[in-house]
Amino acid sequence: MDPFKKQEKGLFILCMVVAVIMLLSFARKFF
Repeated sequence: MDPFKKQEKGLFILCMVVAVIMLLSFARKFF
């Protein structure tokens, strides 16, 4: 449970959130 591992997971979640937002804005542009 070292802090580096936790930070890495946080970055992964952040990337997933950004990807979802990009997909939603992309879909809204076409639908």
